[in-house]
Amino acid sequence: MPADPLPRRARYERGAARVFSPDGEPVGAGFLVDEGLLCTCAHVVAEPDGSPPPGPVEVDFPLLSGAVPGPRVTAEVESWRPDDDVALLRLKAPVDGAEPLPTADGSDGEWDRDIRAFGFPPQVPRGVNATGTLRGRQRADLIQVDLDAPGVRIGPGFSGAAVWDPANEVVVGMLTLRGKGPLDGTAYLLAADRLVGPDVLGCPSRELVIAEGETVRVSDALTSDWQQAHDALAHPDWPHTPTLKADLELLQLPLLVDVDSPWVEEHQRTWDQRRFYALREAGEILLAGKRLREAVEIAESLVNWEPLDEPSHLLLISAHMKLGAAGRSTELYQEFRRRLRKELGVEPAFELAHVAALAG
Repeated sequence: MPADPLPRRARYERGAARVFSPDGEPVGAGFLVDEGLLCTCAHVVAEPDGSPPPGPVEVDFPLLSGAVPGPRVTAEVESWRPDDDVALLRLKAPVDGAEPLPTADGSDGEWDRDIRAFGFPPQVPRGVNATGTLRGRQRADLIQVDLDAPGVRIGPGFSGAAVWDPANEVVVGMLTLRGKGPLDGTAYLLAADRLVGPDVLGCPSRELVIAEGETVRVSDALTSDWQQAHDALAHPDWPHTPTLKADLELLQLPLLVDVDSPWVEEHQRTWDQRRFYALREAGEILLAGKRLREAVEIAESLVNWEPLDEPSHLLLISAHMKLGAAGRSTELYQEFRRRLRKELGVEPAFELAHVAALAG
């Protein structure tokens, strides 16, 4: 059933979900973090012993529909992180009108920001809004929120709800805990930067909202490149494995080169640092998997990028050694040694010198 039209700025409503227990009753909330990928609390869908659900979980998106609830869709666990109380569920079918919610990148403050969260307490199974104000981090991963009084108290049915900053239109975290006794006017959310971990291998998309209001979607392979590279190496027709090739190609590209914005420049620097180390790790995996020419290609791009990065030179020299090009390995080592002496006044590290000595 197509979703009812929503106002253009009703962004939160398009990503907020309701999670059902096996007996069909609302048990908590969730929200889309990527196309078809829903985030909720692990304890919302866990078995009594804390293990992940053995079968599909039903969810729906009640704010997309009118007086009659829309259809439910099943989802299965794709990532399970009980220590962080995070479960990521992959929807088995698309939902008309549903959209992923952008998450905060941590650059804005976490004090005195107004928020809302939509939960499903037992007495209001169709859902209700709670509002409050951020009061900073209580530890590295948890942010405190003081609830508005009088107002809806956060309790059972709110776990897994996206905590939404209406002013900036981003998710700042996910509700996980509520205060009790004298602290019943507080709740705690897992910060947005802790929600999607590196075990998510689907090469998710990330939405970047430019300060001037332009929204750009880019594919971020950094959550998947190491594991996908490792898996691809075991694949007999590796050169034709598109996921690894696409990841490596993406990692060699700058971010949003056509957008002129100080905001983008800041994120370009972060992206460049991350993709450099990701590429180097991928090159080491290729070397270990005896994909030597591919390892050389990656290593050459790294040393051109950072001419004084010793691990990248070690990768390049080792790859040539394994290709049987000992003379080229010695040549590369001597060039790098001269450059280190000239620019930094130091000698190469023992490991690199040892590899070069083996080359003769």
